[in-house]
Amino acid sequence: MKPTRNVNIGSIPFVIDEDAFVVLEDYLRQVSNRLPVGERAEILEDVENRIAEIFAGRINPRMQVISLPLVGEAIAIMGAAEEFGEAQTFSDYSNSTKPTIEKSWCGFYRSVDDRVLGGVCGGLAKVVNIDPKALRILYAVLTIVSFSALMWIYLAAWILVPEETIKK
Repeated sequence: MKPTRNVNIGSIPFVIDEDAFVVLEDYLRQVSNRLPVGERAEILEDVENRIAEIFAGRINPRMQVISLPLVGEAIAIMGAAEEFGEAQTFSDYSNSTKPTIEKSWCGFYRSVDDRVLGGVCGGLAKVVNIDPKALRILYAVLTIVSFSALMWIYLAAWILVPEETIKK
């Protein structure tokens, strides 16, 4: 028995295996990171609509749940994320005419894209240029070791540090 999720892809409801959801979510995130900022929402909507069409064409009364092989098939049809262009990095925003991220008074901001709770670790990871997952694991371990003293620092940062905003 596998856990499933109810999701809307291209405004069409689907039931998807948990492992297939993780792969599809990662694929869409990678595609999104490779799209031009000004056109990102529109193109990503088109990509989701096409994936929804692929899924709708493959779902039948015997197979009503989207599985990992079906997600793999849809990704093969759509093409690898790398085919959508080069990944946009934080430095790409500041060195181009594209919108730039506004800096906060404390030198970093809470991430809107890469967040688990408040986006503090995601924003800090961008500033120090490390993997956000590694920073979260380090933070969790240090919080346990310090008998939750760092939890209060996180909460204060969540309240005081502004979310990232994009200047046009």
